[in-house]
Amino acid sequence: MVDKNDNNPPKASKQKVRSAAASSFVDFIRSAYETGRIPHENKAAFAKFDINLTDKELSEIVAVATEKDTELRITLSLAEFVLEGGEYSRNHEILFGLVENVVSNYASLANVKTNTIFQSWLDGGRSDYDKFGFFVGQIDALTVPSENGENRPLPDSKKNNLICIAAIWLYRKRQAGFSDLIRYLSRTAFTIKGEAGAHIESSAFGFAATMITSTKKAKFAYFLSQISNDENRLKQKLANTESELLLAKKLIADAKSSEEQLKEALNQGETLITEAKLKITELMNELEKSRQYAQHTKIHLNDSKDDLRVKVLRTLDEDLRSLLLKAEKANSRSRAEIVDYLLKDCLETIDREVSWLKQ
Repeated sequence: MVDKNDNNPPKASKQKVRSAAASSFVDFIRSAYETGRIPHENKAAFAKFDINLTDKELSEIVAVATEKDTELRITLSLAEFVLEGGEYSRNHEILFGLVENVVSNYASLANVKTNTIFQSWLDGGRSDYDKFGFFVGQIDALTVPSENGENRPLPDSKKNNLICIAAIWLYRKRQAGFSDLIRYLSRTAFTIKGEAGAHIESSAFGFAATMITSTKKAKFAYFLSQISNDENRLKQKLANTESELLLAKKLIADAKSSEEQLKEALNQGETLITEAKLKITELMNELEKSRQYAQHTKIHLNDSKDDLRVKVLRTLDEDLRSLLLKAEKANSRSRAEIVDYLLKDCLETIDREVSWLKQ
């Protein structure tokens, strides 16, 4: 029973009132840009939308985004939501096209006559170029009007959000890989330049610790596993590179040793060639002398041959023939002692000539 004299009536229980989910794609986008967030009920309803945007609706959405999302934070959240969808559904593709349309009308990009600025950048580059680096270069060149009407570069906060959207676009379009984009973002949008080391380290560890009970634990765990895999891959690559370097150094040392050996062999070869040339010169001189000697010898041999012919003819025709004729006559007269004498004289003549020929 309630005491009527009680001046403190019982408090009504508070219940959390959930807003109704968006009923259409246009409501989904307007709600995101008007409230600055994408509630869970809208994410759950997104896949059920039958999207058929008119040109007027698209222009109105881009106008709202330009007015409400000057930092591109909500546009980045929409791009992240596309990645959360995983599969390439029609609704996600339409939303992703809207994100690119909003970016195409952001800052000085509004002066470019295209609603697909990322695709234009991709088509304008070479097939082998650093796509993300090229995109970042284009973003670095963007400007916004200042209060005095002059153009100035994009502030880092806006630039970093735009860089992250570009990275998501390249990843979604399979134009860049997870590891390459993360490394690039760590040097651009995720830079910790100017942060105190101890402070940022403790804050980073605190953030990592909150992931243990977070609904995004699986995503964070995958991110860490990819970083760990990349680290192991880079370590292995470094080890392989060091092995290749050692091998290259050994090959260079062997090549230098071989070069020294070749130089020594070349010097020895040049020495042998010089010696061979000298030997050839000596042999040529000796050959020339031999040729001249042979020529002179031939002349002397011809002279000696003529003298020998004359002497032999004279011995045979005059000396021996004469003695033999006398011996024949004496023999016909039976004068044996004269024959013996003449024969001995013949023999002496023959011996004398043979002795001369042997000289």
